[in-house]
Amino acid sequence: MGSMRHETYYAGEQLLNLMWRAGLIQRVHHDGGDIVLLELQSGQMLSIHLIESGIPLYEIRKIVLNNDAQGIYTLFMLWAMMMIPNDGKRYRMDDWMQGFEALNGGCVYGYDIIDQEVYLFPVYFRGTDAIRLTEYGVTLRVPQLRCHTVTIDLPGLEGTWRVADFNSTEIPRALPRALPELEADYALLGVMPGDDRDTIKQAYRILARRYHPDANPDPEAHEQMQRLNEAYAKVMAALEG
Repeated sequence: MGSMRHETYYAGEQLLNLMWRAGLIQRVHHDGGDIVLLELQSGQMLSIHLIESGIPLYEIRKIVLNNDAQGIYTLFMLWAMMMIPNDGKRYRMDDWMQGFEALNGGCVYGYDIIDQEVYLFPVYFRGTDAIRLTEYGVTLRVPQLRCHTVTIDLPGLEGTWRVADFNSTEIPRALPRALPELEADYALLGVMPGDDRDTIKQAYRILARRYHPDANPDPEAHEQMQRLNEAYAKVMAALEG
């Protein structure tokens, strides 16, 4: 438990660093490691909850209800290694996972720690049946954080709640062949021209985990991994000028 808590605190610290660097934070009011209360530059209050173990739906409701009553927006992030199935795995949706998905408008937000680096990404559960296909998205764009309200009709979480999300649109996983060469490389990595080296590196690392032949049995994984490597090398070389 101590090691898990250390990892969670470290992830929270790195998330705050990213938000400070993006110019989003005005003041941190409370930093409990796994629960952080901060004031954004917009003046809105945001409570970030890093979740490392299962949580019943009524507890999720209790958190958003208490925060909402104080005018505080809520953002949940789940430790992917502990709580979210691997990319490409089928998963029977629990009611609490459906709650996180509803609050974020169709995805859950995950974080992982690899070689002391923290990666933040959306996770989608494809399908409409009880059993869904898990799909990891590309690196979250922290500057796109927004606070708004969402109305939910999920039993046990009905209501209109103050939430935060990253307002990101999913980037196609296939290589868009109609784009000019370097733009296609950016698109394949899920990044855009102007993104810094760290953002591009994080996006590449997450995709590499998804497609590495040692972790992905799909016959096309090897070819996709080669394309990722080539795109990453070209984009990084372009940044070198």
